[in-house]
Amino acid sequence: MSFATVEFGILGPLEVLVGGEPVHVGGPRAQAALALLLLGPGRAVSVERLVDVLWGEDPPSSARGQVAIVVSTLRRSLREAGADPSVIETVAAGYRVPPAVRLDALEAERGIADARAAAAAGRQAEAASAMRRALALWRGPTLANLGRAVPGTAVWEELRLAATDECVELELALGRHGELVAELTALVAEHPLRERGRAQLMRALYLNGRRAEALETYQAARDLLGAETLGLEPGPELRRAQRAVLTDEPALFRSPAEPALPQGSSPHEHAAASCSPDACDAGDQDDPGVVTRPAELPAAAAAGFVGRAVELRYIHKLAGEDLPIVAINGPGGVGKSTLAVEAARRLTERFTDGQLYADLHGATPGLAPLGPAEVLGRFLRSLGSPDVPAEVDEAAARFRSLTAHRRILVLLDNATGVAQVRPLLPAGPRCMVVVTSRRPLTTLDGTAHVHLEAMADDEALSLLESALGDSRAAADPEAAREIVRLCGGLPLAVRIVGARGAARPSHPLTELRTALVEARTRLDSLEYADLAVRTSFSVGLRDEPDAPLFGLLGALDARTYTPGVAAALLDCDEAEAAAALSRLADARLIDRVAPHRYAMHDLLRLYARELAPSDARAALGRTAHGYLATVLRAKEVMKAGPATLPEGFGVERPSQPLAGRAEAMAWLDAEGDNLLSVIPQLLGSLDGYALGALLCVNVSTPLFVRGRIHELLALHQHFLEAARAGQDREGQADAHNHLGIANQGLGRAEAGATHFEKAASLWKELGRDDREASALSNLSIPYRWLGRLEESMRCVLHAIELFQRLGQRGPEAANWDSLGLTYRALGRLDDCLRALERGLAIRRELGKDQEVGISLSHLAETHLRHGDPAMAREQFEQARRLAVAAGDRYGEALCLWGLGRAAHALGEPAAREHWVASAGLLRELRLMTPEEARQLLRQRVPATPSAIRRRM
Repeated sequence: MSFATVEFGILGPLEVLVGGEPVHVGGPRAQAALALLLLGPGRAVSVERLVDVLWGEDPPSSARGQVAIVVSTLRRSLREAGADPSVIETVAAGYRVPPAVRLDALEAERGIADARAAAAAGRQAEAASAMRRALALWRGPTLANLGRAVPGTAVWEELRLAATDECVELELALGRHGELVAELTALVAEHPLRERGRAQLMRALYLNGRRAEALETYQAARDLLGAETLGLEPGPELRRAQRAVLTDEPALFRSPAEPALPQGSSPHEHAAASCSPDACDAGDQDDPGVVTRPAELPAAAAAGFVGRAVELRYIHKLAGEDLPIVAINGPGGVGKSTLAVEAARRLTERFTDGQLYADLHGATPGLAPLGPAEVLGRFLRSLGSPDVPAEVDEAAARFRSLTAHRRILVLLDNATGVAQVRPLLPAGPRCMVVVTSRRPLTTLDGTAHVHLEAMADDEALSLLESALGDSRAAADPEAAREIVRLCGGLPLAVRIVGARGAARPSHPLTELRTALVEARTRLDSLEYADLAVRTSFSVGLRDEPDAPLFGLLGALDARTYTPGVAAALLDCDEAEAAAALSRLADARLIDRVAPHRYAMHDLLRLYARELAPSDARAALGRTAHGYLATVLRAKEVMKAGPATLPEGFGVERPSQPLAGRAEAMAWLDAEGDNLLSVIPQLLGSLDGYALGALLCVNVSTPLFVRGRIHELLALHQHFLEAARAGQDREGQADAHNHLGIANQGLGRAEAGATHFEKAASLWKELGRDDREASALSNLSIPYRWLGRLEESMRCVLHAIELFQRLGQRGPEAANWDSLGLTYRALGRLDDCLRALERGLAIRRELGKDQEVGISLSHLAETHLRHGDPAMAREQFEQARRLAVAAGDRYGEALCLWGLGRAAHALGEPAAREHWVASAGLLRELRLMTPEEARQLLRQRVPATPSAIRRRM
């Protein structure tokens, strides 16, 4: 039976909609009970709690029974309206509504979270719109129509007020102060003791030019809080707001949630060129001995500044502190100078005694870095000093004296290090210093650091559109997004593409995208006029002692690097390799992405590959041996099958230390992407093919267990093509076998059978009985799924015969399992149980715990079908524990689903919890989409998903 959609609302009067129509769910007690459940979706509400809320301190003796009647009334009302009554679930602890219930409060919570994420990413307008949409879900005070207090409503009211505060902050920063006065006035009247709302009202009034009213708002708060009422003074935020109005300093309206920097002038703008009181006392500006007001900042970005809102907001906040020093570091081309100039230009009104600028040439091709003496000479002359001391210490002292009582901003661009910067620091507490460098200046005392990374996609798209100067990016968003992806979000690369496109306004974006697609020539395409990504990168390697490692990292198709990998590349110990990686990270040529793990920007990787040294092949071979050693160790501790190695083959590098199964699984999860990238690289080279093939066949089972089935399908297709190119028939047979396993794991029976047939045929031709038996064993499974039961039985019986002849008891046990499942499909349940028990006995004898779990899950399914759900539940639980211990997430999902079916057959409420947990695992393994899971779990008794059904 299908049910109409039911939606609940608590953000206002209690509301129940079934199929979009309102439904009456009973009297006051029924409504209060439903409200209490909806205030905590997914959490059980005990009968005792319901009694307390519905009857208070003096409940009747029949209260517990009446709770059951109340719940029954709610369910009946839902059922009669066409909704699923089981939306109110009975659980061991009482009652609950499921966590996925359609509830306006949850929708509001999600909307607020989305708005906060957008604000954190610097997308203020989007954040404000999202916050407004979320706030619109409130129809009034929470559960306003109940006529009784229900515990838990205050949480949602506080969330509304907090979201309103954040929304107002966003809209104030976006310049919408004119629209906010009326709303804030009403909010203050509704919540007169909330100081944040009053401070925001003061700010909105001030920005609208209504200073007197802003001060009246402060005085009203002071009167309300004062001695005759609460005996309190206004808090820091209100006092700052008063001071901002009195002194005409809008920057004092500071808020930790402020989403953007103010741009332009305040409503009561200071004359930017007017001098400070100290400077005005200095005398005639034409006098060469008098301090002057330099304005040396470079021009703003020609295409307009885009993005970096979070960083700008942080720098703006620091500008209010005493002598702030902000050090912006990042790799070449990431936009450090552009950010620094933009931040400085937005702060010029604060630093009315001048702005000094120097390009220190720490990252300028062809130019040596400037020494402190030269820069100090420029600064002193800019400040009107009639003479410049020759000694650095004396010149630095003179500079500190001239800046001691001034508001001066100093921008030091492209620094090489702390020694170059330290003499250039002013002394005045009202000064500010902004420094950019590639290396973090972490030993510069009292410094706030901004670590700049590549732009997020949305920011980079905006930059591309701005640089193009037309609507081509909006007209072809797919090509624009691909350009941004190929540029890796690096602002310099995006600017170059934009400049190239702006010079060819009639050319489509697809032409610019095509020029970037080929990795080998991409850096050639990222050169235009005086801009070049390659040149920017080259400066970072100037005098870099670890340049050889940088080139070797580029030669390896890995996503991340560890000291173990670097040690193999350099043929040194891990401590030495770790130190070299750390130095490259300090130079911002690679990035620390986790403890002892590093990554490289895609464009830097292309540049590094161009610098790969002549011994790169040998280094790659050492790395492959290191990976193989650790894969074999992981197989061993995970009991994921024996090592597959040619006779006499020796692994030339040590394994990473993996003390147990958990460490092995963690290593596989961390290195899985690297293995899936490096193995195809090895397979594609003549001297790397053999190692790539060994890695392929040995890593397959461990990665399958970790749920990387889609990736394994692509990997073994690559293996098959490489084996065919090299006329390696054993490699082709191996590839077909593993392609069959991957297809089988994804439920593709026809494709799996085809690959297993080819593998069995090739192994038979090669005279490899053991491998032929494995392929036949595998082939029996898709045959069974396809209903080709007689063929399945012939395959499995032949495989058992071959394995018995070879004395291979582990594979023999697996085939008894397979035979049992074929018997079950034929309806021969007694034969099925005997075969499964025989396989289980062998596996227990061999101590193969994970495989014991597989046998137990097959037995459990058979007992369930045979009408014994209690036995099935016991065996599914044993199998689940073994799957968890083995890290077999797919096996765990299968057992959880079986536990749900067994619990349902026994009439136990835990069934749905098992199904929800199983579906969650299947989603994580990408064997089910989120929408498929939602549709499935809407069913009262969900149908077994195909990803589970095919293994049963």
